[in-house]
Amino acid sequence: MKTRDLPDDFDSSDLLKENDLKDIYLACRHLPRSRFCTFTTLAILLLLTLHTWLAQQSASHIADALRTVCDAGLNFGASILGFLIAGFTIFATMTRPDLLLYMGRKQEKQSRLSYLKYNYFALMEVFILYGVFVAVCLFTRIFLPAGSGLCRLIRQLPPDSQYWLPHIGYVFIGTLFFYLILMLMFFIWNVYHIVMTGLTWDMLEYEKGKKSTELDMESEVNASSSANEEISAQPNSN
Repeated sequence: MKTRDLPDDFDSSDLLKENDLKDIYLACRHLPRSRFCTFTTLAILLLLTLHTWLAQQSASHIADALRTVCDAGLNFGASILGFLIAGFTIFATMTRPDLLLYMGRKQEKQSRLSYLKYNYFALMEVFILYGVFVAVCLFTRIFLPAGSGLCRLIRQLPPDSQYWLPHIGYVFIGTLFFYLILMLMFFIWNVYHIVMTGLTWDMLEYEKGKKSTELDMESEVNASSSANEEISAQPNSN
C-alpha cells in the first residue's frame, strides 16, 4: 500500500486528537500496567519508608541525602533524556509509513487506542516522566540548597512539619528514581518489539510479493501453453 493511498476506514482526525503533552499523558493512563513494575515500585516505596523511619536521623541529614539524590537524578535524567530523544527521532524516521498507517487502523482492545498510539504513547510516557523528574530535581537544587530562602520559610513551620517534609521528599524522589529505571527497561523492550513488528511486516510483504510473482509467472506459462496448443490444433493449409 502506498502512503498516499489511504484506506477508506482510516480516520486521520484521530492522529491529531491530542493537542499537548498533557493530553498524551492523560491518554497514557489507559495503557495496561505491568504487575512487576507496580509491585517493585511499591516494594521500593516500603523499603525507603522503613529506611528513613528506622534511621532516626535529623531533618538536616535527610535533607542533605535528598540533595545528593537530586544531584544524581539530575545528571542521570538529563543524560538519559537526551539519549532517548535522539534514539526516538532516528527510530521514528526509519519506521515505514505504510506500517504506521496500518497500525493506526487497528484498535487495541484493552486501552481502546489504535496500535499506533498504543505503542508510541508507551514511549512518550517515558519522555514525560523523565522530563518531570529532571524538573523536580532541578527545582530542588535551585530553590532548596542549605540556607536558601525557601529553607528558611520551612523552618518557620511547626517542628513536626520541619521533620517530616525532608523525609517525605526523600522517599518520593527515591521511589520515582527507581520507577524511572524500570520505565527505561520497558522503553527498551517497547522499541525492540516495534522493531520486530516492522521486520515481521517486511517479511509478510516480501512473501506476499513473492507469491504474487509466482502466480503471475504461472499465469504467463499457462497462457503460453494454451496459445501453443491452439496453434498446434489449427489445420495445416499446405
